[in-house]
Amino acid sequence: MNWDQVVQKVTPYIVKIETPTGYGTGFLSLYNEDKTWCGIATAAHVVGDADEWQKPIRIRHHESGTVTQERKGVRAPHLTSTGSTIRFRSSGE
Repeated sequence: MNWDQVVQKVTPYIVKIETPTGYGTGFLSLYNEDKTWCGIATAAHVVGDADEWQKPIRIRHHESGTVTQERKGVRAPHLTSTGSTIRFRSSGE
């Protein structure tokens, strides 16, 4: 598989994560069976401050043009010792 094919294959799973203090990249990594929740893997430094202070987190999916803003109560972070995190959000929003 060449580089262009790899990019085309992963692009649908890439999201931009924006917070009031910065932004970063995330990757759609899982959905539950009825697709009401999804998991987004990203680095802890991208969302750590926003999560600690309960600031909004905006998720942009360039491929579909979808923009979702996470609010308190619809996200459940899981920080690991390696500094990565998976954000869960309602995929119905």
